[in-house]
Amino acid sequence: MSDFEGIIKAVHCMPQGMLLVGGDQEILFVNDAASKILNTGPSSPLLFRQLVETVGFDPFQLLNESGNTPFTREASIASTPYKATVFPVPGINGHNGVCLLLRNIAQEKRIDTMKSEFISVVSHEMRTPLTSIKNAIEIIMTRKTGTITDDQQKFLQIAERNISRVVNIISGYLDLAKIELGKVEFHFQEISLQTFMEGIARDFLARAQEKGITFSCTLPEGLPSVTADPQRLEQIVVNLLDNALKFTPDKGSITISSQPGEAPPGSGDRRFVKVSVEDTGRGIPASDRERIFDKFYQVEDSPARKMGTGLGLSIVRELIEAHGGKIQVESEPGKGSRFSFYLRIAAGEKRDLQFRYFFDREFVRASKNQSSFSLILIAIKNFKELRDSFGDQKGMLLLEALQKVLHDSLFRQADTLIHYKRGEIFVVICEVEKHGAEVVKQRIKKQIGEFSGDSLSEVLKKSIIGVGIATYPEEAPNQRELFRKAIKDAEEDIHGKEKDPDRGR
Repeated sequence: MSDFEGIIKAVHCMPQGMLLVGGDQEILFVNDAASKILNTGPSSPLLFRQLVETVGFDPFQLLNESGNTPFTREASIASTPYKATVFPVPGINGHNGVCLLLRNIAQEKRIDTMKSEFISVVSHEMRTPLTSIKNAIEIIMTRKTGTITDDQQKFLQIAERNISRVVNIISGYLDLAKIELGKVEFHFQEISLQTFMEGIARDFLARAQEKGITFSCTLPEGLPSVTADPQRLEQIVVNLLDNALKFTPDKGSITISSQPGEAPPGSGDRRFVKVSVEDTGRGIPASDRERIFDKFYQVEDSPARKMGTGLGLSIVRELIEAHGGKIQVESEPGKGSRFSFYLRIAAGEKRDLQFRYFFDREFVRASKNQSSFSLILIAIKNFKELRDSFGDQKGMLLLEALQKVLHDSLFRQADTLIHYKRGEIFVVICEVEKHGAEVVKQRIKKQIGEFSGDSLSEVLKKSIIGVGIATYPEEAPNQRELFRKAIKDAEEDIHGKEKDPDRGR
């Protein structure tokens, strides 16, 4: 066997999938692991179009956008997460080609989740005894249990201060872990941003004055209301103000401002309000700006290193993204920093708030991880007529039966089922690509067709139920287009059933 044949054999035996694509988009080489991942073989050769549909991106397009620099992103293939690495290969068939490596990261993701859950549980168990110790020390320091010497008082103060710091770290990490694991409940409502921000500003003013800092809240007249969780929004703003206070010296200034009709970075959607917290503090070096939102990261030689946990900005980013917004930082060392975040305007928001939260959260996750997700929309076209004909009780039983069918059709814990428009529409959010969504859609239609129930048989016979799907980013570049595509697909399914009542039953 020649050296070249040995190299080819070794590449075929690699545990990672490897594909080589020519500049003319011809698939030149697929190793054994990639064939298994993509479910291809000699009898079913892979086309470039199929590769793009499966991995969820065009490697040539993204290489061009990155200036021909190698990049990595996540791809979900047959419900399994992979780390996809793409790099250019010059001179294939006279054109620059690409090499694509696929590595299964399902185990890594499971370990990350287990690690977060483990640390969350341990942190929770630690917080209770630490709080008890802190309370006991505080009682001793009040001398209610007897006299103490000045030296004892000094060491008790050291202990109390450090226990408080540990409790703050644990509380911060618990908050962050719950957000990352999707265990934080959000209660969205329409909020008057002007009234809300002015209330926080009044509470913060005294703290700023104590430090000799000028504080102002300049909001334009007629600022539109936003959709947000008031408790979490307060946590976001207070955290940013606390951060500004740490870094702003005496006689400095902190300003809250706002501007409606602003689009978040990378988005053309202007149905947002931009809120900024600006200070005249130390500023942030350019080398640190990309990392300040990372867990436990703190700028070197920063006064906050002695008094903070490095979790505040991580929590802020997660909470803002859970609201469907984004945060950005602008800074100049020695002159100060401006943190700006974006909240969606409430006016014109027609989506159910619970649906909006889950939809926005999944969209932000997919955008950040550069991965796919699908909407599966189940609509009962004649729900109002059925309810009028058979009564509210039968209408509710139909919705409960359909909900059970949908639950039985979903296998993955991460799949989310949401009522929309008071039950006339169900939406399933799945972390799957187009092919996986098609499989789930057919499974749902089969379950609906096979469903039987004596009390509902007549209602089911007269119900017109359509199932539609849409996948990001293959079929739609943004949330609005994704939802429209799913609605249109469901309407086409309904239209087909109206023409052929036996179809899908």
